[in-house]
Amino acid sequence: MNKFNILKFYNKTVPFINSCKFNNNNLIKRSFCTTNHPDHLSKKFNEIEEAFDFKLPPYQPIIIRLDGCSFSNLSKKTNLNLPHDQRFHESMKLVSLALGNHFKGTKLIYSFSDEINLLVWNHFPDSQVYSNRIQKLNSIASSIASVTFSNSLSKQLNNENNEEINSFFDSRAFVVQEDDIGEYFLKRYKRCYSNCLTSIISHYDKNKEYNELKKKETENNTGELSRHSLYNREKFIQNNLNIKLSQYPEHFRHGIIFYKNQKSGWEMESFPISLTFINNLIR
Repeated sequence: MNKFNILKFYNKTVPFINSCKFNNNNLIKRSFCTTNHPDHLSKKFNEIEEAFDFKLPPYQPIIIRLDGCSFSNLSKKTNLNLPHDQRFHESMKLVSLALGNHFKGTKLIYSFSDEINLLVWNHFPDSQVYSNRIQKLNSIASSIASVTFSNSLSKQLNNENNEEINSFFDSRAFVVQEDDIGEYFLKRYKRCYSNCLTSIISHYDKNKEYNELKKKETENNTGELSRHSLYNREKFIQNNLNIKLSQYPEHFRHGIIFYKNQKSGWEMESFPISLTFINNLIR
């Protein structure tokens, strides 16, 4: 984007710049109009910054979802056990709790693989975490997750070579309606189980039999193996790979849920999620 386009962008976005008149002939000499007001620079850039400081609506359930960045490369670099590594899981548990303890109003945490979902819900004006500022929520959440996970995994792996393990998370924050909370977490649970099956097939199906079966189904329209069917993936794992899903821990198949107990603090569960279970937790 050249300087002229940048200026046009600011003209459309920041109200106070709209009053400035720009001359195409002297754009190189000055990027913004000047003023003799002593606080001009301070106010100018404060207003530019504030123009992008968006906030989520108050009193609404907030979802903060974090995902590991390029964790497939991390698995190779650190020689993690695939498709499941308990040390990785323990580190993700610590990250989940660190986030839940930091963000006041966290009611529920659901984590699987390299994903963490927080339900943050504050009902009072003075308890809106970081005033619901999206930039704050995302930057702080991703920072906590990145530092906590990197430190924990390094210890879990007994990093004798003192090699730095730098892991990073991205974050997004958005609101959902109260009636949609259960459906949202049910959707994430289905993604968890789907990812579990896919990771097992990807690791053990060395001859790519599963891909060939999908091609045959597409070409012949036999319906023998539905592309998105969990049942057919389960069947392939058990019959073609001779692997029992029960040999893997519950948290790998179903993820983990943290919820607040008034007396004992955070409690952890791992089992198939249902709408009834989620709705009972948040009521």
